[in-house]
Amino acid sequence: MKTNKAQTIINDETSNNLEVITEDDKLSTTLQEPIKRGKTTIDKVKLRVPKSGELRNLALADLLQMEVNALKVLLPRISSPTLTEQEITQLHPADLVQLGGKVISFLVPQEKPISQTV
Repeated sequence: MKTNKAQTIINDETSNNLEVITEDDKLSTTLQEPIKRGKTTIDKVKLRVPKSGELRNLALADLLQMEVNALKVLLPRISSPTLTEQEITQLHPADLVQLGGKVISFLVPQEKPISQTV
């Protein structure tokens, strides 16, 4: 069966099972403490890579240092479901660190393998 999503296969050494991780899984964060929004409970948040315009009025250094006020501005712009500033303020600290870590991973260039020369 074909899939359009990029996949990574990892070997779980404890059970010797292969696990397929999609790009969506890499962008999603399961919250330690779910957010209650009316009758809805949000237990998983997906972030997308921000475009340059979504970084307006933000210092990249503040995002790289996971400065809370910078994250409160950016996360509503790139989260699904869209988190409000108040919800971000009420996040468990571990959840904020997880989301901030994803933001940092978006801003840092991906490591490329060193090509061998002959």
